[in-house]
Amino acid sequence: MGVRDRWEAYCCDKGLKSLIDNYRDSRFNCLFQTSAEVIVHRKDFLQVLDSVSKPNMKLKAVKSDL
Repeated sequence: MGVRDRWEAYCCDKGLKSLIDNYRDSRFNCLFQTSAEVIVHRKDFLQVLDSVSKPNMKLKAVKSDL
């Protein structure tokens, strides 16, 4: 199960509406939109990342940034 799948399952279980979108756009404003969404879901992200039994270096880096 990927982290995106874990995130969607977590949101479904908790009754949350995920604000995180899949961006395939190169527009500069996407950076700010995604940053705001991450701030809103910060604590929830940390719980999902804690559920990964063998996190790779990218996940460890994301967790330390949150």
